[in-house]
Amino acid sequence: MKRPPVKVLEEEERLQKMDEIDNLEQQLKEAKNLAAATREAAMAAEKLAQAAAAEADEDSGSEKLTSEISGPQQEPKESGKEGLHLHRQAEERVKARRKQELKEQRERQRKEAEEKRKKQAEAEAKASELERQSRERVQERIRAERNREKVLHEQHERDAEERDKRSRQVAEELRQQALKRLAEKENACRQMAEEMAKQESEARRLQIEESEARAEELRVRTRQRMQQHLREQKEQEHAAEEARQRRIDDAARAEDSKIRQALQSQHRAKLRAAEFKHKAKSEEQARVLIQEEEMEREHERAEAALASAKHRT
Repeated sequence: MKRPPVKVLEEEERLQKMDEIDNLEQQLKEAKNLAAATREAAMAAEKLAQAAAAEADEDSGSEKLTSEISGPQQEPKESGKEGLHLHRQAEERVKARRKQELKEQRERQRKEAEEKRKKQAEAEAKASELERQSRERVQERIRAERNREKVLHEQHERDAEERDKRSRQVAEELRQQALKRLAEKENACRQMAEEMAKQESEARRLQIEESEARAEELRVRTRQRMQQHLREQKEQEHAAEEARQRRIDDAARAEDSKIRQALQSQHRAKLRAAEFKHKAKSEEQARVLIQEEEMEREHERAEAALASAKHRT
């Protein structure tokens, strides 16, 4: 089954992903700042509430102290020193109780402040942990994206190598097929040339035999008709024989010349084909076409020569 092509992120898509990551980090930073501002506002509100409560406690304490101190002053004095001593004791008890209340209030406020600081520290720790986790998730996402791009890139390279390998295999197969077709055509051309040479040789032999048979028939008839003119007949026969021999020789020489030219043309075509094959493998098809055209022209010239020889005979 053919594997679907692997998509590789372009530079623009990668930059877009990085911008999204930057936006997430910016949103996280803004959320952190908002949380810090919220915590500061809550702390300011608590401080205002504590200040208002402290003022209210001081007012109520002052009123209570005044009422407690003024209470004994309104009662009729039974005696001078005893009343003054009791009044002072009352004031000291009120002051001591007020001092204890203020001490307890301060301790309570300190504990509340300590508790609030602990809660604030825990909130900040949680915020820091959330920030760290968010940062780790962002970094993990960046690493995952980079690993994904790396895997896609490696897959793309493997696919490219596989395609190159298949292309080389196909090219080698085509080259081998072209070489095989070329060898088959060369063998066919060679067999055709040999067959044509045999046919031409057989045609020349038959032509010579026919010519000799006709000449012999002519000599017999001539001897029968012109026995009284033996000398003249012999001269005529001699002249006719020489003319015939010249024609035969001329025809043979012409045929031999044509055959040699055809063989030389074929040899030159083979040499040119070998040179083209040695120069560049990519020109094999052109060389095959050229060789086929050359062989067709040679075949046409050979057929024309054979037809011409038959016509002269």
